[in-house]
Amino acid sequence: MNHFYSRPEDLPPRNPVDDSLQRNLDQAITGYFYETCDHLTQRVLSRGGWYVTTCGTALTLVIICVDRRHNWDVLKYMSSLGKYLKEFALPPIFAFIPHQETEPLYK
Repeated sequence: MNHFYSRPEDLPPRNPVDDSLQRNLDQAITGYFYETCDHLTQRVLSRGGWYVTTCGTALTLVIICVDRRHNWDVLKYMSSLGKYLKEFALPPIFAFIPHQETEPLYK
């Protein structure tokens, strides 16, 4: 079941351990993301509030712009931010079944 699209009443009950683990995961990903970025991108991020969070199966970068100038700087670095964020995305899973010279499964 994909909990990202479930209604709140359909979700399993939360407990403090789940919340703590989620916060720790988000903080770790945020730190690694910042370290991955180049110096100029780090400077743009540092001018306002920002964090990385995992919501269901989606990795989300949240940026709080403090003024129009910061908003414009973030927009200029959007492709760079996307490139760095993509490094944390799960790679697609491919199943490769080699061709074998055996009897077919179905006749």
